[in-house]
Amino acid sequence: MPKRDLTFGDSDRPGDARDCATRPANDLGALTDVHRMKSTKALQQGQRKDMGLREVLTRATYSTEESSLLNEFYIPALSQSVRYDRAVGYFSAGMLSFAAQGLSSFVKREGKMRLLVGEPLDPEEYEAVKKGHELQKIHQRIAANTKMVMDNAEGALLKDRLKLLSWLVAAGRLQIKIGLTVRGLYHEKIGILEDDQGNSIVFQGSANETVAALSPDFNFESVAVYPSWKPEIYAEYGRPYASRFERLWNGTARGVTTLELPSAAYESIKSYYTKNVPPESREREHSIIESEKHVGDEFPKIPEFIGGRDYDLMSHQRTALDEWKAHDYLGILALATGAGKTITALHAAAKLADYHKSAGGKFILIVGVPYQVLADQWCDVMALYNINPIRCYRNQELWRTELDEAISDLTLSRDARFLAAVVVNATLARDEFMSQLRRVNGNNLLFIGDECHHHAADSLLEKLPEARYRLGLSATPWSFNEAERKARLKRYYGGVIATYSLERALRDQVLTPYEYHFHRVTLNDQEMDEYERLSAEIAPIIAAKEKGARVNEEKLMHLFMARARVLGSARAKFERLKELVVEMGVMRHSLFYCGDGSTDNDSGNGSLRDVERVAEVLGENGWRSSRFTAQESHAERIRVMENFRYGDIDAVVAIRVLDEGFDMPECRHAFLLGSSRNDRQFIQRRGRILRRAEGKDSAVIHDFAVMPGPNQGSGTSSGLVEQELERVVEFSRFSKNHDVLWPEIEMVAEDFNVDLAGIYEIVKSKEVVVE
Repeated sequence: MPKRDLTFGDSDRPGDARDCATRPANDLGALTDVHRMKSTKALQQGQRKDMGLREVLTRATYSTEESSLLNEFYIPALSQSVRYDRAVGYFSAGMLSFAAQGLSSFVKREGKMRLLVGEPLDPEEYEAVKKGHELQKIHQRIAANTKMVMDNAEGALLKDRLKLLSWLVAAGRLQIKIGLTVRGLYHEKIGILEDDQGNSIVFQGSANETVAALSPDFNFESVAVYPSWKPEIYAEYGRPYASRFERLWNGTARGVTTLELPSAAYESIKSYYTKNVPPESREREHSIIESEKHVGDEFPKIPEFIGGRDYDLMSHQRTALDEWKAHDYLGILALATGAGKTITALHAAAKLADYHKSAGGKFILIVGVPYQVLADQWCDVMALYNINPIRCYRNQELWRTELDEAISDLTLSRDARFLAAVVVNATLARDEFMSQLRRVNGNNLLFIGDECHHHAADSLLEKLPEARYRLGLSATPWSFNEAERKARLKRYYGGVIATYSLERALRDQVLTPYEYHFHRVTLNDQEMDEYERLSAEIAPIIAAKEKGARVNEEKLMHLFMARARVLGSARAKFERLKELVVEMGVMRHSLFYCGDGSTDNDSGNGSLRDVERVAEVLGENGWRSSRFTAQESHAERIRVMENFRYGDIDAVVAIRVLDEGFDMPECRHAFLLGSSRNDRQFIQRRGRILRRAEGKDSAVIHDFAVMPGPNQGSGTSSGLVEQELERVVEFSRFSKNHDVLWPEIEMVAEDFNVDLAGIYEIVKSKEVVVE
């Protein structure tokens, strides 16, 4: 391919978009709203003429297993409605955001809405309210919660939706009541819609009105629809729910006490948007515009806007792609976590696809990722580029058939065609996938390997496709002592052709500046003895390995993990954590990294996992937290991420699984209890924390550094201190409070007689360089 004919560094739309390249990863909740669904044409027609609910709702159930609840149910139904009753959830940013989705046409029709929101009470509180007591206290709490939700709204999409609700309240077209009950109204999920022709539906089901529930990619949510034009069905199923809503609204339902929303809460909502005209609702219009623009065009397109900003690459992204071109479209981009690797790669893919299209040829894009959640995030961002990839994960029977048919269409067609697929590494290594991929011409293929350091394993490396274009992405493709990994990755991708360090990302304001605090904690005698015992077993194995002898790698890994658990589960960490939690009070958007170990329960009855111990400490001090571990299902993790994003929980307590691919940019406070010595792991963790989000000016990291206690340890104690200080030095050197921290770090090094200058040089030597 003539290089001069393809330019990556140009801007398709002028304008300053300093952090636009990181916004899609940071606002993935918003991106779900731009999926192009089959119902788009019907929806567009619905805008042009009144079809009514009978025409746009033709099915008895809608499920994310087969469609998008947002685009196939909510938006078409609301576009035809003039009345909307809803009972769902408790008062939170997430609930308000999704209560407002799809309402723009509803507003233009002068529709009116009644929203019933649950407020769970303790049994004592509920009994007091029934007797007429403590009403003022409840009113004050609801008003304060409402104000907090409105004041702390984050993200352009949420703010747009709150403006719409604010205008509806001010216009007298939205009434809100609070349903007080011991159990709350969260599981009611009743909805009633009525059009101007007198048709109505009742819908009820499992959909929680979250991104996870409404996305077509999560087949675990559904709603049942009971239409009035089917009298027998409506009488048996729909009318009882409609009657129940009326009883709830009027306060006559058994076990529920209904209150008007306090006037102070109404004022908080009304004051959020003060213009006389309704606000423009971007999410629906943008979806329609994008769908119309791309009808019949299967090739990618560079978007005009991204994350609410004009689309443009940042200078480091342009430089990276220019270097990729200069290296014959081979190489690895070592860009700091949060610096826009996904956008950079998709920009390259769109440009290459356009080049092949202009030549009348075909183009195939394959993206390989380590985890399903990361695959979902890629698919969300790809939608912005008019790329609807085949999702080669989860249900094998579905994707195999789809991929087979798509490849057949591509190979048999004489016209320019485009095909994209996202595949997880576990599937990439299987012949079911690779046998299909061998059918395409590798000269037309771009393979993007995200977190490409995973591909160094022989079992996977030999399975990677013979692609003409290869682009590896990783903040840490290899460390200074991973010569074998480096050689393997270079053999497939080529060398590192562009870097963008954390230091530069912070300086350019691509990442969030942060404060770093390390808390020095000590092992008790029993823990120190165990640490030294394990170290004594590890030492001769390492010595033999360094001399070239074959060793039992499985045993060595087991010993390393056991020793790491000793440090991760040190009792002093949890004691210091209790002190910090009490000192600081509840802080929203906090993340707690734990090890996977356990310790004896304080009661002496069994053991308690580290993640359970942290959750217990938080719960005792009034924090709302959720766990994020390998034991939670994919669906549960998505729900946790949404609850965290909107502040419905204060904290996430995680084990490992957040290291790669799970974006929680709203995180402002991080507590590293299971601090890893693996360079890649703790660099990934820091990157998760420093991603930018709207209204996030700074982040704070608390690290628990384990040191020997007084009169403890032998020769291994200095090694422990050196390894812990390597991480402390790495985290501190780019922190806002480095100058204050350094004397404290010097004091630790002096106490244990370790060479701090030598440690600093080791840290510096680990920086990735262009090769």
